[in-house]
Amino acid sequence: QCEYPTPVTMPPRTEDASPALIAAVVLGLVTLTLLVCAAIHVLRQLQWGRRLAAISGSVKNDLETVNNRNAVIGGGGPNNG
Repeated sequence: QCEYPTPVTMPPRTEDASPALIAAVVLGLVTLTLLVCAAIHVLRQLQWGRRLAAISGSVKNDLETVNNRNAVIGGGGPNNG
């Protein structure tokens, strides 16, 4: 048996979340959002770089074709002088 028959009172309930915990969660969400935005930006830059390389590669191939055609038909290149 209990030595003291009086019921134990619960301590007064404090706030559910401290301001420090709320600030930490908000800071974590902001950091996560920035990381996601940075990842999207990097992926878009990589994809844009591949497109640019493909375009420049196709232009290079077209120029090689034109140069070869000019060489075959005797176009006015600098070596014909």
